[in-house]
Amino acid sequence: MKVSFFSDLHISDPNGFEQNLFNRFCGNPYTQEATHIVLLGDMFDLMVGEHGQYIRKYAMFFENIVSLLENGKKIIYIEGNHDFHIGDTIDLFLKSRTHYSKNFTYLTQGKFINLGNKKFYICHGHEVDYNNDAFKRWYRIYNSYSFKMLVNKILPYSFIEYAGDRASKNSKNRGAKSFNLKQAKAKYIAGAKSFMDEIEAEGVICGHTHIQENHAYPDGTRYINCGHPKTNLNFLHYSDEAFKFVSLAES
Repeated sequence: MKVSFFSDLHISDPNGFEQNLFNRFCGNPYTQEATHIVLLGDMFDLMVGEHGQYIRKYAMFFENIVSLLENGKKIIYIEGNHDFHIGDTIDLFLKSRTHYSKNFTYLTQGKFINLGNKKFYICHGHEVDYNNDAFKRWYRIYNSYSFKMLVNKILPYSFIEYAGDRASKNSKNRGAKSFNLKQAKAKYIAGAKSFMDEIEAEGVICGHTHIQENHAYPDGTRYINCGHPKTNLNFLHYSDEAFKFVSLAES
C-alpha cells in the first residue's frame, strides 16, 4: 500500500494559493503512484451542510477528485471541524461524474488502518487535543443530529458562509495572541499518546493542529501530523513501510 495524506488546506478562494497547492498535490509523482489518498479534514476553510453551492464554488477541487478516482485511486475524506455534514452532497456529485465513485469514502470520524505491521488510527486530529474539554463540548454540538438538521434544512447557504467567515476570523485572532509553539507541541505529543493508549492504537496520523510532527515514543508507537501545507509546503507519504514529507514547493 502506498498512501498520500493531506489536511488543513483551508481553501477559501477557489482560484487561490491553497487550491494551487491542492493541484500540485494531485499532480505530484508520489500522489500519482499512491494506491490510496487520505484527506484528513479542514480541506476548506468553511464547508458546512449539504449545499450544492459548494460544489459549484470549488469546482476545480472536486474535478481533481474525479480525476484521481478515474486514475484508480481509492480516496478517504475524513471531515474536520471546518468541513462537516457534507458527505451526501459530495456523494451525489461523484455518482453523476464517475463510475468509480464507490472508491470514495466519506467518514465522520477516524478509522483504523494497517500500515506495514502496525495498526494506525487516521483522523482529523482534534482527538490529540486530548484535554480540551471546551472543544469536546463544541464537537458534541456540531456533530449532533439537531445541528445537522439546522445547517442542512433551515439555515441558508448565504448565512452559513457569513457566520462561518466571522467565526473563523475571530478564532484565528484569539489563537494568534496566546500561541506558544513549544508548549503546543508538547501538549499535542502528550495528548496523542493518551489518545492512542485509550483506543489501543500503535500510531495516529492526523492534522488539525497545524503543527507538523513525526514523533516516535519509547514504546514504539508514533504520532504523525501533516501540519499546515500553506506553511510547510509539503504533504505526508507512506510507502515501503516508511513515512516521508514530500515537498510541494515549485522548482
